[in-house]
Amino acid sequence: LDAYVTNGHIFERPARADLGWKQRDLLLLGDASGGFREARCGTAFTAVQVGRGLAGGDYDDDGDLDVAIVNNGGPLQLLRNDGAAGEWIGFALQGEAGNTNGVGARVMLHFPDGDAVRWVTAGDSYQSTSDPRVLFGWTAGRKPLSVSIRWRDGESVEWGPEAWNPGHYHRVVEADGTLAVLEAAASGKPRPSLRRIAVIGGFVLAALVFALLQFLRRSR
Repeated sequence: LDAYVTNGHIFERPARADLGWKQRDLLLLGDASGGFREARCGTAFTAVQVGRGLAGGDYDDDGDLDVAIVNNGGPLQLLRNDGAAGEWIGFALQGEAGNTNGVGARVMLHFPDGDAVRWVTAGDSYQSTSDPRVLFGWTAGRKPLSVSIRWRDGESVEWGPEAWNPGHYHRVVEADGTLAVLEAAASGKPRPSLRRIAVIGGFVLAALVFALLQFLRRSR
């Protein structure tokens, strides 16, 4: 998953009739030229909704990014990503001084032919927060040489391949520079967890709040 855009006009009756209040979402995949192409794979990308909140996260812990969407006056959507099989690794950063998710850190996975880069961010979507874990995927045959993390204060750490296990999430602690496997590789089937229940519950609550605000606006 490279880019997902949820769409919906801010006015119920737009000035341009061709725009519409409800709009179709976009799933964009990167191509070899460095650009993007639109991908359509299911009714989620043909139906029109008034999209508002969107968050990404690996809710089933299978190594790919899933998407949760809150629609104004419409259903909550949870789109599970079942992409092509490949190698992956994930990192959950634990920062210091109240920065519990390590926001601002840069994580790099180094390959012989180049580097893959991820930044730990927060608040990067409208009224939504995505999974703070960092996720990398690569095709079979490529072998990472090392992983490095530069924390927000500028300190850096690096580990070779003997320190991690592909197909797993790892906890990285800034205070002592440790890296440890969090759990066994996922089977690809959803497993109950407090984190996932909390995430889905948060989106349900957000959907209810949107519906209540919409009702109050219309009842004035």
